[in-house]
Amino acid sequence: MRKIVYTLLFLALPFAVSAETRYVSDHLLITLRTGQGTEYQVIKSLPSGTRLELLKEDGDYSQVRTEDGVEGWVRNQYIIDTPIAKDQLTTAQQKIDKLQVTRKQLQQQIKELKSDKAAVEKERDTLADDLAKVKKELDGLQKVAAQPIQIARENGQLKKQLDALQQEAARLTGENKHLADSSQRNWFLTGAGVLGGGLLLGLLLPLLRPRKRTGMFD
Repeated sequence: MRKIVYTLLFLALPFAVSAETRYVSDHLLITLRTGQGTEYQVIKSLPSGTRLELLKEDGDYSQVRTEDGVEGWVRNQYIIDTPIAKDQLTTAQQKIDKLQVTRKQLQQQIKELKSDKAAVEKERDTLADDLAKVKKELDGLQKVAAQPIQIARENGQLKKQLDALQQEAARLTGENKHLADSSQRNWFLTGAGVLGGGLLLGLLLPLLRPRKRTGMFD
C-alpha cells in the first residue's frame, strides 16, 4: 500500500512542480474533454476567461485542471498565457478603484497633516510669545535683583559723604566755638578798656580844669 502511495506521489510531483496557469481565450465557450479529440466525451463547458492549471502539453492539446479540481483536455488554440482583455480590464479597474481609495486616504492624511502643521505652528508661535514674556520678566527680575546691590553701593557712598559732612560740621562747630570765644574775649577786653578809659578820664578831667584864683588880686 505504501509503495502505491509513494508511486502516485512520485508521478504527481513533476506535474505539481511544473504546473502553469492558463486561461480560456476570448472564445465564448470551449469544451473540456476526457481525451485529445472531438470524439472524446465532453466533461464540461468552459466560458471565456476561465482560469486553468496547465498539467501537460501534448501536440495540439493540453491537459488542464479547473479551479474546482476537474481535469481534462482542451485545444491549445483556445487557451492563452494571460487573462483575457475583459478580465484584465476588470483587474485594472479594481486596481484603479484601490488607487482611488488610496488617493482619497492620502488626501485625507495630507489634510490632517496640514491641520496638525497649522496647530503645531500656532503652538510654536504661542510658545515663542510665552518665551518672550518670560525673558522680559527675567530681565525685570534681574534688574530688581540688581537694585539691592546698587542701593547698597549708593548707601556706602552716602555713608562716606555723611561721615565727611559730619567731620566738616564738627570742624566748623569747633571753629565757630573758637570764634565765639574770641569774640566774647574781644568784647570783654573792649568793654574793660572802655570802662578803664572812662574811669581814667574821670580822674583826669578834674585835674585838667583851671582853678579859680583867690587872694589880694581878687
